[in-house]
Amino acid sequence: MKYFTVYNTTTGEILRTGQVPDDMLTIQAQTGETVVEAIANPATEYYSAGVKTARPLLTTVATWDVTSIIANGTFKATLGATLPNPTTVSVKPPANSGIAAIADQTVTDGTFTLATTVAGAYVVTAKAFPYQDYTVTINAT
Repeated sequence: MKYFTVYNTTTGEILRTGQVPDDMLTIQAQTGETVVEAIANPATEYYSAGVKTARPLLTTVATWDVTSIIANGTFKATLGATLPNPTTVSVKPPANSGIAAIADQTVTDGTFTLATTVAGAYVVTAKAFPYQDYTVTINAT
């Protein structure tokens, strides 16, 4: 048995990992993919020029200015001024708040802002490959 990792040949994003019999290793990759005999963690690693590499932290290019806001619709929390283009941001509102999950938003101008009139904990996740996903809870009171 061999451990394998399949990644997107162009971006280096790890698509799947697993273990297969020795004679099935090469057939794990599809068009546009590369398979290697390796164990990798897609949350923290990717392939750059065929070499397994640590995914950088998104906090190296963008952080929140505050993580607590007043739920008055005016006070806001802002993520970065230099987010990678594009960055996908998802917001999970407080449980039992009556607010539906906010659909993924694509940020192309380098910044994301959250303001609300409903108190509670908002879980915000930003994704911009190859950076590691960045999740923060913004508390609105």
